[in-house]
Parts: sequence; C-alpha cells; structure tokens
Amino acid sequence: MMRPVTAGLDGSPESLAAAEWAAREAQRRGLPLRLVQAWIWRQRDVPVAEDLDTQKRWALSVLEEAKDLVCDRHPGLAVNTQLVSDTAPAVLLAESEAAEMLVLGSSGHGAVAGFLLGSVGQQVLARAKRPVIMVRTGHRPPQEHGGDEAAHGSGNVVIGLQELGEVPAPLLEFAFSAAAARGASLHAVHAPDLPPLYGYGPAVGRLAGQEGGTPGRRRRRWRTSCSRGARRTRRCL
Repeated sequence: MMRPVTAGLDGSPESLAAAEWAAREAQRRGLPLRLVQAWIWRQRDVPVAEDLDTQKRWALSVLEEAKDLVCDRHPGLAVNTQLVSDTAPAVLLAESEAAEMLVLGSSGHGAVAGFLLGSVGQQVLARAKRPVIMVRTGHRPPQEHGGDEAAHGSGNVVIGLQELGEVPAPLLEFAFSAAAARGASLHAVHAPDLPPLYGYGPAVGRLAGQEGGTPGRRRRRWRTSCSRGARRTRRCL
C-alpha cells in the first residue's frame, strides 16, 4: 500500500499553500494526496445545535475548497479528504504515521526571521516520526509563471549536517529521493564551529579548509546507504 502525501489544513492561506505543494509533490512521486482537517466543537454564546452545525460546515468547506483547488490544477491526481474530531496536534501526529510525508503551512517573514511556527507546528515537528515539510505562502512553481518545470527545474535539494560522521539513513534516503524526483542536485552543507579567536589567522584558515567539503569516500558511502531507497543521478553530491 502506497503512503500518501498528507497535508494538514486549518483554513489559513498557509494551509492552502501547503495543500498545493503537497499536490505537486504527490504527482511528482506518483502518490495519492490526503487532505486532513482537525476539528473540535467550541462552545460559543449561541444555541448549541446551531453553533455545532455552523462550525462543522465551515470545517468541511475548508476541505472542499482545498480539494477543488488541487483537483483543478492536477486533474489526474487521486485525492481524498478526512475531517477528524480531535485536537490538531493529535490528528496530525496520527496522520503522519501512515504518510510518506506531512505538509503544513508556515508564515515566513523574510530570509532572516525565517519560519514562524505556532504551537501546533512546533509540537508536530518535535514528535513526528515521518518527514514534516513546512511551506510558506507566496511560492509558485515555474509552470505557474509561464515557464516549464522540467526545463527550469525546481531548485536544488539541500541537506544540513550537524556532524560529518554517520548521517542517519532515513535523512539521507529522503534527501536522495527528493533530489531524484526533481532531477535536481543534492547539496550537503556543514557549518563547522571554529575556535573562539579574535582574529582568523593561517591556522584557523587551515582548520576551516579541513572542515570544509565532503571526502569522496564519505560521499560514496552515503550513496551506497541510499541505493535501496532512491534512484541516484550523476548530479547528486
């Protein structure tokens, strides 16, 4: 059974951006798309029956809007929706267990500030056992600008390494598969901690040179460890 690409929705523009990204990724990988909305009735100062019905209809409308959007742009994509009555963190963590990846929306405020994560996103990122993708609004794929995605590519895949020793296999497998699915290059980035000196003399420069780059034998070992999980291209690493 194929794992779907799952997107969590909450009615925000960020979650719609996540649904669009997830749809493109599902189509790229030949996987189904699953759209999920967590919903819990919250009592307000109105009659219970009316308020319950109104909130539930709103939650369903969020799912339908997202489904209509992705189906219109990706006619051949298999899409299913699910409204789950539980807290958002509980629903998303449960959904991530059966997903190829979980895609959530995040509001970005410039290159320096980066992603601003709410409590839900933080909980899911900290506890999920499957890959979690955070998507900003405003990103549009090349074909929506009148270009050709195959010709222009979709950017490189970058893997950040805290240490240059043994890299966790699941991380490498996901990075290699993401690069292979896009026909993109895979770049490994490591920022070493240099000695706390007031000035950077020749010795520190030599240390930085030793830290920089990835030895060929390590690249070969990474490729070997990922050969079962992803196709490799000549441009990877």
